Amino acid sequence: MNYFSKEQDLRVSLCTIAYNESAVLNGLFRDFSDQSYPHDKIEIILVDNASTDGTAEFIREKYPEVIVIGSVFARSHNLLWEYAKAEIEKEVIAL
Repeated sequence: MNYFSKEQDLRVSLCTIAYNESAVLNGLFRDFSDQSYPHDKIEIILVDNASTDGTAEFIREKYPEVIVIGSVFARSHNLLWEYAKAEIEKEVIAL
């Protein structure tokens, strides 16, 4: 049984939390963009944990398809995942 048939591709959310990770995230989001999975079935969410290096701004500019959730002050990751879950609209979540 093929769970990923072309007729019924699952909608997928890819979520990550970052603090001052603009250098690393460029490669990660480039790899996400290069996936062969249908792009209309993927949403990418970045939760920025009050970065001071311009992480959120960099991703918004370079990858406008990414949903960026910004935090004005640093929080624990479990609270930030709650913010991300509120934005997710797809059937499968990859954290």
